Amino acid sequence: MADGNDGGNAGGNSETWVDTLEDDLKGFVGVKGWQSPADAVKSYKELESFHGAGPDRLIKLPSPDDENADWDPVWAKLGRPEAPDGYRFKQADADGTDKEFFEHIAKSFYEIGVPARQAQAVVDALESYSSKMAEETKVRLEAEVAAQKLELQKEWGSNYDANLHKAKVAARALGVSDEVIDTLENVMGYKAVMQHFANIAEKLTEDTFEDGDGDRSFAGGMTPERAREEIAQLNADTAFRKRYLDGDRDALAKMERLHQIAYGA
Repeated sequence: MADGNDGGNAGGNSETWVDTLEDDLKGFVGVKGWQSPADAVKSYKELESFHGAGPDRLIKLPSPDDENADWDPVWAKLGRPEAPDGYRFKQADADGTDKEFFEHIAKSFYEIGVPARQAQAVVDALESYSSKMAEETKVRLEAEVAAQKLELQKEWGSNYDANLHKAKVAARALGVSDEVIDTLENVMGYKAVMQHFANIAEKLTEDTFEDGDGDRSFAGGMTPERAREEIAQLNADTAFRKRYLDGDRDALAKMERLHQIAYGA
């Protein structure tokens, strides 16, 4: 009869399952104390259960002190794409506007071994923070503009609307676009910009030109209120009224320009 370690061998064959193993494995079995193949299988099952995954999903970490260690297998198992273009950021514009930016961060993420899922999470966090800062900046600028408008209203008093109109007219006359004005406001502040163009309007108004007969005309910075005042003065001017009624070309042109400013017609 065979002993308990013969793995079921019959007859006079005294060879056990351990005898079929290589010498180094025989010693390993002896150390583990396995009495049968079932013991070895059971031990492996318990080991896999302990690790929670099979060997294909286990990661062997290189020594942190080894500067020449190959970390690529580690990053690959953690989810890093095979190449930088493997990152797919949902924020990337379809038209490629931010192509250079996303190519740069994809390359950086790849070099430091960031998994694709974590890379997207970082970009999401940056987007959220950027949106928050943009909204806070918008609210702050709106509050600053409102405060500076109040300051201008106090300084200009009843002339506020007229001065504001003159400032806008001066900006248009100089060909300054709304985008440029917005940029100037970000640098100088709303109040300073409006004061600047209002001062320009005053200079434009002062730099009037002379008609052929010496009558004073008006500049592009004239306000509707000022134009109406000048119309009234000209209507009270007997000499001008006679020229106007007689169809004098310069008098007709001047009155037409004044009416365009005063009444938009």
